[in-house]
Amino acid sequence: MKKDRHALTGAFGYSGKYIAKRLLDRGHEVITLTNSPDRVNPFAGRVKPCPFNFDNPEELTQSLRGVSVLYNTYWVRFNHKLFKHADAVRNIERLFEAAKEANVERIVHVSITNPSEDSPLEYFSGKARLERALADSGISHAILRPTVLFGKEDILINNIAWALRRLPVFGVFGSGEYRLQPIYVDDIAALAVEQGAKRDNVTIDAIGPETFTYRELVNVIGEAIGKKRPVISVPLLECRQCGQQVSLTAGTIMHRTRQPLPVWFWAAYLVTTQTPGMSALQFQKQLGIKRYETAFLMLHKLRAAMVRPGRDRIGAKWLVEVDETYVGGATQGDGRGRHHKTLVVGMVEVLPRKKALGPDPNLPSGQRPQHRGGHGRGFIAGRLRLQVIPNRKQETLEPTVLANIQEKAEVRTDGWTGYDNLHKLGYKHTAVPVRGDQPRLTNIFQ
Repeated sequence: MKKDRHALTGAFGYSGKYIAKRLLDRGHEVITLTNSPDRVNPFAGRVKPCPFNFDNPEELTQSLRGVSVLYNTYWVRFNHKLFKHADAVRNIERLFEAAKEANVERIVHVSITNPSEDSPLEYFSGKARLERALADSGISHAILRPTVLFGKEDILINNIAWALRRLPVFGVFGSGEYRLQPIYVDDIAALAVEQGAKRDNVTIDAIGPETFTYRELVNVIGEAIGKKRPVISVPLLECRQCGQQVSLTAGTIMHRTRQPLPVWFWAAYLVTTQTPGMSALQFQKQLGIKRYETAFLMLHKLRAAMVRPGRDRIGAKWLVEVDETYVGGATQGDGRGRHHKTLVVGMVEVLPRKKALGPDPNLPSGQRPQHRGGHGRGFIAGRLRLQVIPNRKQETLEPTVLANIQEKAEVRTDGWTGYDNLHKLGYKHTAVPVRGDQPRLTNIFQ
């Protein structure tokens, strides 16, 4: 067998990893085109990483010099605000052009079942367009059309298993009678390597030996993990005029999320029940999310969703305290002063605490509470409004107060001159210059 150079897109990814292993087992030299050349190499340096260089056709062509077979698994599952299906189609077309320029002998291209350029779904129309581009290139090729890939790293099967382990029932859209023929990821890798050794142009439906309805697939997975659950039908949301089907999460903070919905529900519970609040790092640990960035984004979305549109202003019944402070930790290397900090104004209702029956459970028996300054234990914080402001000037503070506190409300501030005209705006304003230990609202920011 001829031991030559093979190139593979995404050899460190899901299906690409299996193809790379089979090529190495056959003794071939393998290089990978990747967006992450510095990523951990699972093949101990046996696979050389090269950047994609889609924006530099000359460099891309140079990377493919001497390659006999190119295996393409590169694609994008959904449109992202920074990267869309159209970008993936354009990049793969450039890849085919570079392969032709570099005299690559054969391309094995992983497509999808039932692609069509007339499909309203970009996923399928884009795949069909690429199949046509490959056929028009004149390069010897094999097009593989898999259905659902399954393996220990796949998304669909593992998400189904995750939900079955945690939910009392499992919901499927519609009847759940739509059919799938899943193929094991290593089987499609074997097929790809087999086709790489040939030179005739073929299009192959890469399907597994078993056919399941989606409902049957859920039941099989449930039996395998010992968590068989009742499967219920969830009606599809469909436009009556155009017939367009939409996601159950469309228009919500969970739209196009990769996280299972139970994770979102648990996250919402944590955010709404943790009185002191929680950091994104705590959030990540509680939910078992791998990436901090994912936890931060979810937490940010949930916090934004908790702001009720058109919410009423506070202060209709209770005194409101207003204060401002700089938020942000110490910054090294910038000297003293306010560096890289954000000015935030807070407005909080001061509510009387209901007297508890019996002794305070937080104090040892017989000990009386001692309070110095502030409100003591007779008051608690009510509704809170926070807003980032550019400065502490009067023309900034007054509109902020008007937007968040009802007219004629009782407002208490410190002695800052930016609040001097609140009484002219209809508020019962009391200015209390801060003396001694009077933390009040600033405790909220600590």
